[in-house]
Amino acid sequence: MEQHTFLQALMARAVMREDEARTMHAEIMSGAGAGAGGAGGFESFWGQIKSALGFLDLDVCRVKYPEAGRKTMELWF
Repeated sequence: MEQHTFLQALMARAVMREDEARTMHAEIMSGAGAGAGGAGGFESFWGQIKSALGFLDLDVCRVKYPEAGRKTMELWF
């Protein structure tokens, strides 16, 4: 259910800074009573989403634009 909530939020925005995505993950997990999942928790969390979306020919990618200097999470259709 937590992955579903995260994916809905990402779909609503299409692009989200990685630090915002990590904050959202922590908020979702703390609301679910699971904590932040420890080290690698976010990586595992969004990796599961990425894997599941492959069946729909969708992708969640981490992109770093040189001019912005920040990483973003993007949903690619």
